[in-house]
Amino acid sequence: MDVHDILCSPSGSLAVIRLGFWLSLFTWSLAWAQWTLTSDICPKGSYWNSNEMSCKKCDKGSYQSVEGSSYVRPTECTSCPNLTTTLIDGATLPRYCIFDCPLGTEYSFLNKHCTLCPVGQYRDASSQVCYYCPLGFTTINPGQQTCTRTLSTSPPTYDLTLVVDLGIKMLPCQNADHMKIVLETNVLFMMRRLRRRYPGLCGNDRCDNIRIDIIHVCDSLRGDETEASANMTISNLRSRLAENGYPDKVRDILSIIDGAFYDMTVISDNLLALPICYYTPGHSLNLDGICEQCSPGQFSNSKTYQCELCPKGTYSSTSVNDFCEQCPDGHTTKEVGSVLQAECDKEPTSDLVIIVSASVAGFVVIVIVIVIIVICKRRKESSRERREGRSSGGSGSQAIKSSQSKHRHRPTKRATSNQYSDPHLPVRPESHQAQGRQGHPPKIDSVYHIPSSAHNWDNESVHQYNRPGTNMDYVIPVDYNMPTVEQEPTYEELF
Repeated sequence: MDVHDILCSPSGSLAVIRLGFWLSLFTWSLAWAQWTLTSDICPKGSYWNSNEMSCKKCDKGSYQSVEGSSYVRPTECTSCPNLTTTLIDGATLPRYCIFDCPLGTEYSFLNKHCTLCPVGQYRDASSQVCYYCPLGFTTINPGQQTCTRTLSTSPPTYDLTLVVDLGIKMLPCQNADHMKIVLETNVLFMMRRLRRRYPGLCGNDRCDNIRIDIIHVCDSLRGDETEASANMTISNLRSRLAENGYPDKVRDILSIIDGAFYDMTVISDNLLALPICYYTPGHSLNLDGICEQCSPGQFSNSKTYQCELCPKGTYSSTSVNDFCEQCPDGHTTKEVGSVLQAECDKEPTSDLVIIVSASVAGFVVIVIVIVIIVICKRRKESSRERREGRSSGGSGSQAIKSSQSKHRHRPTKRATSNQYSDPHLPVRPESHQAQGRQGHPPKIDSVYHIPSSAHNWDNESVHQYNRPGTNMDYVIPVDYNMPTVEQEPTYEELF
C-alpha cells in the first residue's frame, strides 16, 4: 500500500483533518500570544475599548485604580459615588471623586466643600470653576451663574508674593536627603504643569520665581504614617490669571493654587513617589506624564525631568545621557547643544579680559597726555617769565625817567648810586654836574647831611649841600619851606 492509498482511505482522511486542525490552533495561539505581548497595556485610569481595540481614559465622574496586564484588561471604569464627580479624565483613585458642586459654586480643596462664587465672578454649565465677569459686567450677589452689565469699573489687578504651606502624608522613611529632593522636584513639576494652563504663573518653563523650602520629611512618625512639610513661595505673581488661549476666562490666583495639586496622576498620585522616568537614563518626563528620550546634544535633568541642551564647554554624542561631557582644558564650544568633541575649539580670549586691557591702556594714554600738556605749559610760562625779566632790565633807564617825570615835586632816591635831586634848588648852569636833559631837574653829585638830633629842621635857616672835599656850593634861602616830619617826602626805589 502506497502513500496515496493511505491518504485516500477513510482513516487517512480523518487523520489529515485532525492534523490540520491542530496546526491551525497552534498558529492562532502563537498569533494571539504575540499580539497580547506587543499590544498596549492599559495603565491605571484607563480601560480597554474592544471596539477601537485600544486603551481609553476614564471619563469624568469615574476612575480606574487597577492597572491592566497582558492577560487582564479592565473593560470599564468605576463610577464615582452619588453626588460626586471628578474634575479630570483618567482618574486613578477614589480620592479624585469630589462633590459635584451646583452652578454658581466651585469646590474648595482647602475647606473640602462647595463655596459660592464671589461677587464679580460666575460659574455656568460650561465649567467647574468660577471665572471673573468680562469687562463692563458684574454680579449683584455671590453664587451667580451669569453676569449683569454695569457702569462700574472692574476690581484692580495687583502683584503679590504667595506662600503656600504643604503637608503630605507618606510612609516612614530614613533617607531624608533623598526624599527632600524627590518632594522638591515633584512640587516644581506640578507647578510647571499648571503653568501650561495658566502661562502667567511662571516667567519661564523652569518657573524660577518659585522657591521650595522643605521643612522636614521622615521625622514625624505616626504609627505607620508620617507627614512631610514644605513651604512654596511664588513671587512676581498677578492676582488674576487667564487660561491659555482664553483671555476672557480669568480666575483668582488663590482659587488656582487651591487646586494646583489635585491632578497628580502623572507622578503616581503622590508628591513623594519617584517619577516613572527616574530610572531610565537619558529620558525626560513631559508635562503629559510621558517619558521621552533625549536627543544628542541634550541631557536629562533629574531635578526638572526635562531634556536640556548641553551648556557651552560641554557636548553629548549619544541620546542616553544624564550629563554632558566636558571639553578638554582650554577648549570650549561656540554654542549650546554641541554633539561632537570636534566642536570644542580653543578657548578664545575672554571678552572681559579684552575690555579690561583696553580700559587700562586707554587710561594710561590719557595720563601720559595730561602729563605732557602740564610740562609743556610750565615750560612756556617759564620762558615767558625769563623774556619779561630781560625786557624789564633793558628798559630800566626809561622806567626811571618816566617815574621822575611823574613825580617831579618829590625827591627821588636812585638805587644805583647815592645821588639825589631836588627840584626846588636853583639851577647852576655853569656846573657840568647840574647839566641834564632839557625838562628834567638837575642832578647834583653831593652828599646829603641829615641834621642830628640836636638840630631841628624848623630852626635851621640854612642847609648845606657839600661836595666831598670842597666848600659849600649852595645856600638855601631862609624863607624856603622845608617839609616837616609829617610831610616827609616819599622815596621810590626804581629797579
